[in-house]
Amino acid sequence: MKLTGVMTGFVAAACVIGFTAGSALAQDGKAIYMKDCAKCHGESGAGDGPSAKSLKDKPGNWGTGGLKDYDDAKIAEITKKGGKAVGKSAGMPASSKLSDAELQSVVAYVKTLKK
Repeated sequence: MKLTGVMTGFVAAACVIGFTAGSALAQDGKAIYMKDCAKCHGESGAGDGPSAKSLKDKPGNWGTGGLKDYDDAKIAEITKKGGKAVGKSAGMPASSKLSDAELQSVVAYVKTLKK
């Protein structure tokens, strides 16, 4: 009985630590997103950034399901390689200079925008 309580406490602590780490990761990604991505994708991921008006292919609205078919690996691939390299819009530039840690943080932040 005591072991069950210990295990329950351990699992709960691991969840809190994981949630906190994920939140911190997303906050790191937010700074990069606001600097490099929001100009087209918009602050809330609605595809309504100031530069979106001049784009032939408008960015999708992530808040209305624009990311529903993408897992973390696909979001990272699109971000790192750019749209043209993955069969999407050539207007989506590659972010090849992002480190793996920065890329993970951007993915974590973008996921907070999808509903």
